[in-house]
Amino acid sequence: MPSPPADALRTVEGCAGPECLDRVAAAVSGLWEAQAEVTDADRLLFETAVVELVGNVVEHAASTAQATVHLGASAQHLWVEVHAPGPEVEVDLDPPLPPDDARSGRGIPLVRRTTHELTLERDDGVNVWRAVRHLGAAAWGW
Repeated sequence: MPSPPADALRTVEGCAGPECLDRVAAAVSGLWEAQAEVTDADRLLFETAVVELVGNVVEHAASTAQATVHLGASAQHLWVEVHAPGPEVEVDLDPPLPPDDARSGRGIPLVRRTTHELTLERDDGVNVWRAVRHLGAAAWGW
């Protein structure tokens, strides 16, 4: 994937705890200033994916772990990459949606349904999550 222009990149470092989501939301807003042509539908779906992914990483990370969140936008893609140090994470990247009365388990299914790519890799003691939404693609997932 080609790199987006420099003004369409945002990074949030030291991301831990609930206040992290506010900082990430501000960074996402900065993307829309740099890429104003992104449709409302793509914005909503991408923002949903970002909140769910970052929220899950922060909630389930070791209490001392601080993630780094990279966000990017180009004319073709929106992407988020979360670098979370800590123990290796093993998770089903294609789980079904839980029942309506479930209290948890919606994060990864929502990320899968609002983006076109979701990966989790291990890099030198860091779990690296990456989600990509292709602009102009079907409004709800693939």
